Amino acid sequence: MTRCLSLLALALLCLLLQTAVLPAFLPAALKPELLLLLTVYLMLIEDFVRGGMLAWSFGWLLDVTSGAFLGLHAVVYLTIFLLGRWAILSLNGESRFLLLVMVAAVSFVQPLLLLFFGFFADLGGMWLVVLQHLVFQAGTNVLCAALLLLLVTHLHRRYPGRLRLPGIIHLKSAHGS
Repeated sequence: MTRCLSLLALALLCLLLQTAVLPAFLPAALKPELLLLLTVYLMLIEDFVRGGMLAWSFGWLLDVTSGAFLGLHAVVYLTIFLLGRWAILSLNGESRFLLLVMVAAVSFVQPLLLLFFGFFADLGGMWLVVLQHLVFQAGTNVLCAALLLLLVTHLHRRYPGRLRLPGIIHLKSAHGS
């Protein structure tokens, strides 16, 4: 329960950064999707039920603050979590490379799912805007994920007893090789 509340608090912080702070400093094309990165982290550490509920909640948070169609991001984030969690079951979930590949894959899948489910919401010509920025957004998300991994690894080495993040402790380049 404590971990769920911690993840929700982290999601609120990511939401604040993603919707209010980063747009003031970065152009729209360079803004990473922090809630999507947190959803990828959920794929590594949570089971289907708890992680699915958290991913669905992350989507609702995004819908409430910046979504035009209530529930669209919630369904997309839940779908992404379930598909990603299913894929990670047969892979080494503690690989840094896998985490970055999952971020890239999810960054490509998320806009496509938005377009797919958006047909039910009548998004109109939004597909053209989404597809134009698809590759650049994926690169931005992967770069942000790599920087966050470096930061967490550095903090873990500096404060080994205080920082306990499940799934991150063993993310070394030699682990699992």
